[in-house]
Amino acid sequence: MFNIVSMGKIIVITGTSASGKSSLAKKVSSGYGFPVVGVSAFCEEIAKQRGFSDLDSFESEVGLRKSYFALIPNLLEHIKMLNSSNGGVVVEGVYNPELYSKIKDIARGQSFLFLLGAARSTRKNRLRLREGLDSASAKRGLHVRRVNKKMKGLNAMLTHPDAIPLGRAGFNSQMKIIQNALNGRVVSSQGLARRTMRHLKEKKIALQRLFDSKRGKVKYRSARKK
Repeated sequence: MFNIVSMGKIIVITGTSASGKSSLAKKVSSGYGFPVVGVSAFCEEIAKQRGFSDLDSFESEVGLRKSYFALIPNLLEHIKMLNSSNGGVVVEGVYNPELYSKIKDIARGQSFLFLLGAARSTRKNRLRLREGLDSASAKRGLHVRRVNKKMKGLNAMLTHPDAIPLGRAGFNSQMKIIQNALNGRVVSSQGLARRTMRHLKEKKIALQRLFDSKRGKVKYRSARKK
């Protein structure tokens, strides 16, 4: 297992469909000993307990967004219980900023949001192999999933100021980023943007000073020639 500074951390993983969220969540769970909560899988289980055959039928009857928010109280209670009894939890498939905000409240400042991505061709191939689809069906499947997640609020999550991008690196690189973040050595995208802007500003000032100093030398040499 990896070492972290303190317990009680909630690791949230979001991203586009078939980007590897579930596989990464299992890897993180194995590394830190935290249980995994798959939002879609948990919501489907609750939908079945309410008499529906699956989550799709529940969403069809209640409505996509309404069904999503109707199940949030059960989900949050489950996350709170696991976090309390296990000293941490991995939550995979959070597509709404309101849900993430409530998870942050449970974590009391110890939540981490990681953004996972993958090339469209990679995601289509994963979906094709996972569900036994042909190429055209996999392409349509990705589109349907993108629309559904967009309705739940995915676009806001992809640009969330807390998000720490994991990019398209391999598991080892992603786990290193996660470990550094949990130990306070990685900033969010918003913090990274601030650092980048500060760096660019400092670089611009340094270049301007260099330019002015060189221009001053040229003027001095011209004056000496006269």
